[in-house]
Amino acid sequence: MKVLVISDPSDIAFEPVSLELITAARTVCGDDGEVTVAALGHPTEAKEQFGAADKVVGLLSETKGLPTAEAAQAALASLVAEDRPDVVLVAYSALGLDIGPWLAARCDMDMLAYVTGLERAGADILVRSQIYGGKLDATSRIGAGCVLSVTPGSFEAAPSQPVVGDLTRGTDAEATNNTRLTGVDRPELTGVDLTQANRILCVGRGIGDETGIEQARGLASALSAELAGSRPVVDGGLLEKLRQVGKSGQKVKPGLYLALGVSGAPEHLEGMASAESIVAINSDPDAPIFNVAHYVATCDMFDFMDALEELLEENPVAAAGDAA
Repeated sequence: MKVLVISDPSDIAFEPVSLELITAARTVCGDDGEVTVAALGHPTEAKEQFGAADKVVGLLSETKGLPTAEAAQAALASLVAEDRPDVVLVAYSALGLDIGPWLAARCDMDMLAYVTGLERAGADILVRSQIYGGKLDATSRIGAGCVLSVTPGSFEAAPSQPVVGDLTRGTDAEATNNTRLTGVDRPELTGVDLTQANRILCVGRGIGDETGIEQARGLASALSAELAGSRPVVDGGLLEKLRQVGKSGQKVKPGLYLALGVSGAPEHLEGMASAESIVAINSDPDAPIFNVAHYVATCDMFDFMDALEELLEENPVAAAGDAA
């Protein structure tokens, strides 16, 4: 089985999910299949990272920074027509949302999104995906000739290693150039950089108001952790943008991620599913975050905070230790 992985570029290199897609591709095709990476731009970085694939095709090599969706679409349509892969894997990301559905429609392929797991079943593939905002997991059987949009954090990253030999140069089809990149805005990480934090306490919508935030802030301090929030908390003005974890916030990989009242929508899981130890507290026993957490408790988050604060007061050494 031939699998085409579409890299997920940023304005400076490639997003980590690009290597996760190679692992997902191996799950589908096995040792006797072929994994090809379509590297969108950044030829130097592609040559340094994508050696775990069988072949790497360089597209849009002259593009500076982040390619537009229409430029990527035009180049990929030509590659798919020439290579005729059985499966195309794309990240569930801003660019992936533009590329995946368009490519499926253009090339007459089936498509499934929010993919979190893959398993080969003879000539078909069993695809596990999230539906209803992550409230339910669905398992679908799909045949060759499909596009799968994979949720970041669902697979281990393939090793980052140099490509042996040169990249194969793909055909860069002419795009209509109706859109162009005018700039990339990044939040100023003044005072806090969640990507460097070893411990993070993240609160969700259930935190309520400023009173709840202040209690969480105190607990985070006692744990020597950084305080973070899901998007509803940030959108509600309870925390600043630089403390948001998720697709439209920071992507983090701390040693401890303590999630209080966080439901675990796919967009949030994208930002934290790779944490070494995830502890989730939620009163909803069906909260999607429980699917990725290592330790869970279905209780009131404020009761949990009270109990943990009391425990830390009695055992202050525990807060300073390496383990939670």
